[in-house]
Amino acid sequence: MNPKQLLVGVLIGTRPEAIKQAPLILEAANNFPRIRPVVICTGQHRELARESLSDFGISIDVDLDIMQQGQTLSYILSSIVQKLDNLFEKDPLDAILVQGDTTSTLAGALAGFHRHIPVGHVEAGLRTYNLEEPFPEELNRQLVTRAALYHFAPTQSAKDALIRENISPDKIWVTGNTVIDSLNYIASDTRCAAPSCLTDEFLRQPFFLVTCHRRENRGEGISSVCNAVKRLLQAYPEISCVFPTHPSPYVRQPVLEHLSGINRALVTDPFEYSKLVWCLKNAHFVLTDSGGIQEEAPTFGTPVLVARETSERPEGVTAGCARLVGTNEDLIVKECSRLMDDEVAYASMANSANPYGDGTAAHSILNILERNIT
Repeated sequence: MNPKQLLVGVLIGTRPEAIKQAPLILEAANNFPRIRPVVICTGQHRELARESLSDFGISIDVDLDIMQQGQTLSYILSSIVQKLDNLFEKDPLDAILVQGDTTSTLAGALAGFHRHIPVGHVEAGLRTYNLEEPFPEELNRQLVTRAALYHFAPTQSAKDALIRENISPDKIWVTGNTVIDSLNYIASDTRCAAPSCLTDEFLRQPFFLVTCHRRENRGEGISSVCNAVKRLLQAYPEISCVFPTHPSPYVRQPVLEHLSGINRALVTDPFEYSKLVWCLKNAHFVLTDSGGIQEEAPTFGTPVLVARETSERPEGVTAGCARLVGTNEDLIVKECSRLMDDEVAYASMANSANPYGDGTAAHSILNILERNIT
């Protein structure tokens, strides 16, 4: 008698979720015939998520299509919960995997919990314990933890945080982060090449990569980052800046206002993931408020300066491959200058080991899930 096939929903709302859930979908197809992944796209960041999934050759099974112009967090949450509830009533799942800390993630965990569908939380246990940083992600993480049955922590410190919150240790597994699986997949692909906007002339000199999009950095934070970029380009004529911007007008407009026309500052649309990976691999350093990039850049020995006051990924700071600089203009300039001027300081960050896993997280998660679903 053949064992029952397990229908496992894989929920994706944003580009980072797509990148980090893709290895699970591919690994299930290649090595876990008993698990059938059902790819559910919420539409929170519809086009960016679709583009990222296409990098991995993955198609969407269910599109909730909730995206609207000017959508609020409350609209996103309520719309996804309702549409998932309708879906689960019609097509029950054996489990649902949610990833990280987005509003889609919280909605998936709530909808699964309401229907008694076991929830697996990929990248569980990240904490700052400051509900304003990151906002709303820190609250989302803590709420998802209460709804989840299986907790897949990327690091031991993430597991320790969950244990301190009275999550049973036998429901927590340290698996590494699936983003390392994705990096290994993309970095070996022939599409991992320079974006076309980076011309041969532009690439004749080194560049640093900047990303800034978090809600708590909108306004003064983004302005400070841009002002720091201008000062660095003025002080170091031997380096350029690449600044792919989030499509949100709250992010893109101020970046364009500050950096349009600035010599050697290239403001672009968001890159395909394969092109972003090339930039991470080839940048002299990265200035970012992204959580994922804090995990990705150390794989390539690229130092990361984190434009946030605190990080739910302290492992990178502890390992020495990342440094918190916040959005203080003077501090950003100081720390970037240190990487430009001090070869020993640069080498110390570049040669630090990546603490986020070895690229086998997806296999570990699916193996655990298959053993535990009843």
